[in-house]
Amino acid sequence: MRYSRAYNTSLQRMGEVQALNDLAKDKGQEMVFPISGKSIVNSLCRANVVLLSSHLEGYIEDLAEVMLQCISKQNLRKDKLTDGFRYYLSKDLLDRLCGTNEPEKIAKTVEYLFKRDNHIWSDSVTFSSELNTQKFTSGFSNPKFEAIRKFMTRFGYTSFQHDVKTLLRSNYQPCENMINNIVDRRNKIAHGDIDNMTIPTPNDIEDMLNLVGKFFEATDTAVGDWFEKEVGCSIRS
Repeated sequence: MRYSRAYNTSLQRMGEVQALNDLAKDKGQEMVFPISGKSIVNSLCRANVVLLSSHLEGYIEDLAEVMLQCISKQNLRKDKLTDGFRYYLSKDLLDRLCGTNEPEKIAKTVEYLFKRDNHIWSDSVTFSSELNTQKFTSGFSNPKFEAIRKFMTRFGYTSFQHDVKTLLRSNYQPCENMINNIVDRRNKIAHGDIDNMTIPTPNDIEDMLNLVGKFFEATDTAVGDWFEKEVGCSIRS
């Protein structure tokens, strides 16, 4: 089965985590300086948690970029997508409008909206310019499963959870739990709250890699199938 460019990139990034984990395993076997060795292993494992959380977020954002590019390059019809989809392309300016009642600021924002995003809101059948990935993905972070599910609704993909669950079967709940666990651990590490978390071992990291890999594969399959059927474009390379 073919996968998206985002999935292929994610495999390369996961290789970085695997390389660090192999190093952690080697350090864990060194018996000369056990205290120092344990500290190094803990540091490598914490770094891997941060990397995995970053790669989760990066994969979803890369997948969004692939879909946006497909919409632009294939001149797909706007009516294949929900109005909510267009909102996220102009969210920064629309939120600015909602955040003020000053006529002059409103007028300038509306003027800029029509100038910058006319191709998004005009009555043309297709988008005449490229769609900005950074603006569309703005606000997506802390990639827990529920956040990923909500992100997919930006495209109008409301059956994401059901489809991924069907593909993963018995692995669904372990994958969801692991993704949420990785993000929780990452947040504690980022805020220096490591005293209140169990430092993962290299074997724990192996489990994380295995389940995240399964999640990536199922997500890429589900999104690819839905996008091709409902939007009319293949994101598989």
